[in-house]
Amino acid sequence: MGAPSGFDAAGFDLAFQWRHPGQPVICQVARSGDEVLFEYPDIASFVITRQADIFCIPTQRCQDALLRHLLLNQVIPRWLASQGCALLHASAVWLPDVGAVGFLGKSGVGKSTLAASFAENGALVLADDCIMLKADPIEKSVQAIGAYPGLRLWPGTPGLTSRYSSVHSGTVKKQAVFHETCESNSQRLSALFVLTGEDVENEGCHIDRLTGAEALMALLHESLALDPSTSQSSEQALMRFGEVLETGVPVASLTYHRAFARLPEVRAAVVNWLQVE
Repeated sequence: MGAPSGFDAAGFDLAFQWRHPGQPVICQVARSGDEVLFEYPDIASFVITRQADIFCIPTQRCQDALLRHLLLNQVIPRWLASQGCALLHASAVWLPDVGAVGFLGKSGVGKSTLAASFAENGALVLADDCIMLKADPIEKSVQAIGAYPGLRLWPGTPGLTSRYSSVHSGTVKKQAVFHETCESNSQRLSALFVLTGEDVENEGCHIDRLTGAEALMALLHESLALDPSTSQSSEQALMRFGEVLETGVPVASLTYHRAFARLPEVRAAVVNWLQVE
């Protein structure tokens, strides 16, 4: 905790910023030699040294729960990605007799809600925002490792029990950590589903396996990186996710009517599709 000795933010050169069009900066990365400064404006900064020490510098408005969330779900995963690991912005659960299943897609598309629906029906939560994928080319398998087994949900989401509490004062979302998963948050991956966000009210649930090129683009689009501006970052992601797809793990698009009452139908469709695959 606290800034490293001699720290001066002005000595870092801006490398990349994440933001939605027309919106303020969400976070940004800057560099000074081999040191990295990862910042969430007005919330917290993280300095990563050449030796991989991480210094956490929260502002007064950054509560402990938020600092922990940013460190575990954002900073450490992005640093791991810079070291050549395959990190995805995804929710994930483990299903009995099926294995681990990951849900990808843009923010707000329903990844956490779907994961929570599975959790309320016997699944173990592996992750809410981030999973690391480790491909084994010999076994033709992939391990999915969750950043930590938690979920964050909006008020009114089904399954929002008393175990969920406030994350921090800056959001109305509620969070729960599923400690029962902690000893087994690394599981063999059965499939990845890309939530399209399309609302097909009267057309049921559609699952379509993506081609190799489509699957690779989907994974790259949802990959985490410490500094996307470098060619090394792109090359590492391309290689790691290529290795994942070479194992034969299926990646499919998932389209359904986004209504809470339809979630049982979606769960059944996912399980049935996996059993057929």
